[in-house]
Amino acid sequence: MNNRTTNGGIFAAGCAADALDVNRAVQQATGAALRAIQAVSGAAAVEA
Repeated sequence: MNNRTTNGGIFAAGCAADALDVNRAVQQATGAALRAIQAVSGAAAVEA
C-alpha cells in the first residue's frame, strides 16, 4: 500500500496502513516520522 499523500500532512503507518508484523510496523512508523519531519522542515523554509 502506498501511504504517501499529496497534501503533505497525513502519513499512515503500521496497522493504519496495512496488516503488518511488529518489525514492519516499526519500520513504517520510522519512515512516516521522517516524512513528517521533512514536511515540517519544508513548510518552515517556505515561511522564512
